[in-house]
Amino acid sequence: MGKQPLVIQAALFHAMDNATVRTLLPSFLSISYRSQERIIVFRWLCPVPSEDLFRASYFALLDLAVQHDCWQWLLDLRRRGSNTVEQDQWVLHEFCPMLNAVFPNNQLVYAAYLVAPSSLHHYANVVTPALSNPLKTCYRAAAFIDEGPANSWLTDQRAAK
Repeated sequence: MGKQPLVIQAALFHAMDNATVRTLLPSFLSISYRSQERIIVFRWLCPVPSEDLFRASYFALLDLAVQHDCWQWLLDLRRRGSNTVEQDQWVLHEFCPMLNAVFPNNQLVYAAYLVAPSSLHHYANVVTPALSNPLKTCYRAAAFIDEGPANSWLTDQRAAK
């Protein structure tokens, strides 16, 4: 999908052979929607095999979020490992700013990142503050090493609404 504008990347994702997407994404990604909690759970099961599939996984997340009008996400990176610098830049400068157009009325999107203990400092002090820049995006993120506190944080965001 390369360096095309995000709209073109999204169109290319949607144009991908559905059988290919259905076959490849589940091989490294577990996706679920908790309807009672209104939380999407994305668990990467292993490192993502390619940049195209890395981006396709985020477009799949966005498709499910739009389908359910769900703005609370639990993103489990513990088995996937940390992003590359290029992946961080893509999420920060292309994916997150696109959310402003996708969710109406400046709806905030809350993402709880589950990370390995060795990655917590980096995600808590570098990644999530950059992603949560209120001047650039409607995305708010926090990093956790345990699922319980991550779910509590998401619940607190919904309660504060």
